[in-house]
Amino acid sequence: MYTVISKQLTKALLAPRLLQAMLLSLLMAASAWVLAHDSSKQKDTLYVVSERWPGYSNADGSGLYFELLKAVFEPAGVAVNIRIHPILRGIASLHSGEHADVMLADWGRQHLAKSPQYQLERIIFPHYPIFVEYVEAVFAPESTLSWQQLKADSSKRLAWLRGYNYDIHLGLEQHPVTLLNSGEQGFKMLIKGKIDCYLNDRSDLDVLVDTDVAKAVAWRKELVATRKLYPLFHNDPRGQRFSDIYDRRMAAMQKSGELQRLYQRFGKDYQQVLADEIDPVN
Repeated sequence: MYTVISKQLTKALLAPRLLQAMLLSLLMAASAWVLAHDSSKQKDTLYVVSERWPGYSNADGSGLYFELLKAVFEPAGVAVNIRIHPILRGIASLHSGEHADVMLADWGRQHLAKSPQYQLERIIFPHYPIFVEYVEAVFAPESTLSWQQLKADSSKRLAWLRGYNYDIHLGLEQHPVTLLNSGEQGFKMLIKGKIDCYLNDRSDLDVLVDTDVAKAVAWRKELVATRKLYPLFHNDPRGQRFSDIYDRRMAAMQKSGELQRLYQRFGKDYQQVLADEIDPVN
């Protein structure tokens, strides 16, 4: 009887200690993970988020934007980690800074100040642009509308990709707008007569011209505005450091001619990126 009671008592005494040991092990493991997680943020790695723009930010890590960032940061001892996100998710990651140091790419501060989806106090804008956006209006071939006429008539129906606030930036707040999930939708709606104009970046339109729906007819296009595009850095000491490296290296690469040669590899001219912006036609 004594032996049985003794064993039961021993188990009862050991149980809390075993539980404590297990909890301690879990806490130690969690602490180790936190330390590792925190220390990984301190390493020289630039975390990049970008929408997928063929030829500029490809899903496999190639493209003009990504090759430029590698050329800028890797010689400075900074690795480049790339993630592809839709633009709205990318903006959220940029604001939080938890998963992104920089987002590619959007307009300058003076323009994004009008955009409700950006929190400018959370963003650092570098000096050097990465590219330029040519905003183009696409009309059906039979349409006789000009951009100036369309803008003056608030009954005209427009469409553009979700996340692109052209209504705010181009003075189109009174026009009926359809937000698209894909560029092909814009062409389809034009063909069916559901919209009068489809707005998009020339780079996107250049990719879409090879799709079946875009090949269906000869579209008429008109340049509406040009806006410089910048990598947007998260506003904290880490982001400031990366922004400083970016501007310093871009200046050196421009002086040496390396920057122009890199852009020429992709059929682009960096001097055009630096050219003056064109404001929307009133």
